[in-house]
Amino acid sequence: MAPRAILSFTREVSVQRIRWQRLAGSVWRSITHPGEAIDRTGLWPFVKNEVLPLRWRKWRSAWMPNYTLHFFQGGVAYVRTEGWFADHGWPVPKLWAGTTVFAAAYLTEMAETGYGNAGSAAF
Repeated sequence: MAPRAILSFTREVSVQRIRWQRLAGSVWRSITHPGEAIDRTGLWPFVKNEVLPLRWRKWRSAWMPNYTLHFFQGGVAYVRTEGWFADHGWPVPKLWAGTTVFAAAYLTEMAETGYGNAGSAAF
């Protein structure tokens, strides 16, 4: 018997298939009106799926990327990017680093939402 894949992709990923403008608005609404997304799923489901490591399900354990990608990796990317901007003489390197890391995270959320991989915060 062949081993089961831990991760499997059932559709082809194509940047051209993403509806960027609609998704930009969707992600922005999730950032600026988090209560709407939380109300849609309920407070406790939001907390156990998005915030606390209380559940492990393939597509509902959004806390895992929230901690590993957004928190840890985002912090590392910010520190390294701030160093790069400082080393290259950019004015206000912390601002440029924050803007760059935020833009990268925003685009990632747009792509994830476009392929149906979003957590409960997506509209």
